[in-house]
Amino acid sequence: MTELKLSPLDFIDTESRSSLVRLGTDDCKKSASMWDPHNKPPSTKEVFCTFLEVVFGEIFTGLMIWGIFLANGIWAGSLGDPTMLAAVGLAGATIQILVMYPVNTFAYGQDNFSGQAFGAGDLQLCGLWLNRGFLVLTCLFVPIAFIPAFFAEDMFLAIGQNPTVAKLTA
Repeated sequence: MTELKLSPLDFIDTESRSSLVRLGTDDCKKSASMWDPHNKPPSTKEVFCTFLEVVFGEIFTGLMIWGIFLANGIWAGSLGDPTMLAAVGLAGATIQILVMYPVNTFAYGQDNFSGQAFGAGDLQLCGLWLNRGFLVLTCLFVPIAFIPAFFAEDMFLAIGQNPTVAKLTA
């Protein structure tokens, strides 16, 4: 019995293969052949453009979250109440530390497993990791998100935070 060897690109139609990455410049356009191990290795420019495409969403999201915290801080600062400014800053830091960082860490771990399965050409395993990863992340996010919602004021009071700031933050 002959073993059938398939590349992950065998499941992508020809039109999609030629337009996998488009960042608006001819230098960054490349075909899916750069991922084929039988072809020459990709150039540094191709790798850089692919890297930019992959991380662009994460960078944009991070900047938008930072922008929201900045806008909230500017708004709270314009009120002229240092207690409100402290509460807004503490709330933003709390959300980042207790909710976003743990959830992102689990998501990055899941990315590794999905990427390895895709790289190995096992699309069924890749889909399995993605679907189960979404389920696990959802199940983890709900309790992680509720911890600060229910216990933030108590946590801040326990570490000696001003009671008014702790109440406004929670």
